[in-house]
Amino acid sequence: MSLGVRRAASDISTRKQSRALVYSEAGVSRLIRYEFLGSWLYFWLLCVLVVTIPIAILYLMQRTVRVENEMGDVEEFLTGLKSGKWQ
Repeated sequence: MSLGVRRAASDISTRKQSRALVYSEAGVSRLIRYEFLGSWLYFWLLCVLVVTIPIAILYLMQRTVRVENEMGDVEEFLTGLKSGKWQ
């Protein structure tokens, strides 16, 4: 399993919330988060059936998208995120 796939799998939360990574390049900050857009019910049904666990892993990887946003003030976003404004 490559580093990118392991990192994507580790950044996916089991709840609807997603973890965020913030990178800063030349004064413009970029927010990167991973969000699962598939059906959690279908995913867990595939996990319960032991034979279909590899299919469940593929389903998780294919239905996860990477969302990138550029923003000017990262501190404002992080305080809002910690206070629960964007949950």
